[in-house]
Amino acid sequence: MYGPNVGSLSVQKLSGVFSQVRWTTTGGKGFEWYHAQVNLQASTSNPPQY
Repeated sequence: MYGPNVGSLSVQKLSGVFSQVRWTTTGGKGFEWYHAQVNLQASTSNPPQY
């Protein structure tokens, strides 16, 4: 996430027609990479989508 026009990056959990933001970051983060971890419980009715 580098540059003058960086927006946001979010992880959302979907449940039917509803979604819940579980993690988000906004703006430029410079040249370095940062570690983030979000624990989500997978289910067969709502498998993870990337």
